[in-house]
Amino acid sequence: MNLKNLFDMQRVLRDRIRYKKQDRFEKLILALIVECGECANEWRGFKFWSKNQKSRTEENATCTVCDGTGDLNYEMVQEDAEGNGNHEYIDCEVCDCSGVIDVRNPLLEEYVDKLHFILELGIEIADEIGFDVWEYFNGIEVQKKLQVAPTKTITGQFILVANYAAQLNYDDYYCELFAAYLNLGEMLGFTDEQIEQAYYTKNAVNHQRQKQGY
Repeated sequence: MNLKNLFDMQRVLRDRIRYKKQDRFEKLILALIVECGECANEWRGFKFWSKNQKSRTEENATCTVCDGTGDLNYEMVQEDAEGNGNHEYIDCEVCDCSGVIDVRNPLLEEYVDKLHFILELGIEIADEIGFDVWEYFNGIEVQKKLQVAPTKTITGQFILVANYAAQLNYDDYYCELFAAYLNLGEMLGFTDEQIEQAYYTKNAVNHQRQKQGY
């Protein structure tokens, strides 16, 4: 995984958002903790009260051109239902009339959402102490901290990530946080290549959202 490139890309997005209030760091921590919960919700393994504990790793992505109908003239359907017109079906070539353009992995997407905030927190910490984020992160002591062993269970690892995130407000547990996060990804079955590619995809989405005034 090219972490230097990920840090650089996150900084570009960070500079584009340009939120500079003093509560920025605290809000990033809360956002990361919230994303931990959302990722765990897609994993589902902690829901002992539910018979459905299968992780959500496949979900059809609806075609936005035809709104999942396969019909470019789908807006006329309501008028037809009200007896106000004759609906002409127009094939959607984008999804080949299936209404689906891709199969997404909700668990991976939520996992990578956490990475955005972890990278951002690293940039904040490095800027505060006057270090280049990659020089700081790539230091010998930092690399030693990245050898932190994972917990025995995925549930425990989610808790560990959230705990390290919460403690960032009081002490520098950033390297331990990153290590716990990477260990969680491995426990969930994700490869470095999957994580990196998913980050690139979501980073592009986030830039598009900024362009649209999200």
